Amino acid sequence: MTIRDRVRNIVKSHEYSSILSSEGRASIEKMILMAYYMGREEAAKEVSDKYSEHLKKQRERADNCRYYKLVHSVIGPEKYLYISDYSGEMTREFGDDLADI
Repeated sequence: MTIRDRVRNIVKSHEYSSILSSEGRASIEKMILMAYYMGREEAAKEVSDKYSEHLKKQRERADNCRYYKLVHSVIGPEKYLYISDYSGEMTREFGDDLADI
């Protein structure tokens, strides 16, 4: 089994509660699952923040156009990109658990 296969199996597993609620020492599975979610959360923040900045600059350029109302109707009303991992819920909930494997 490859690392890719192992990680995918852990992430697709429906045993999250047993992996995440392990008391005491952290398991390898819990560390892998948390690393996966921490990576997702950090990537979501990075992409969302960059996209929000892009949209902000796009709106500023639209405001400077002669036909700004038309341009705003073309670019739409969105001011940010919502990604549920942005909140960092998994890291906040389980990130401070002991990792003394």
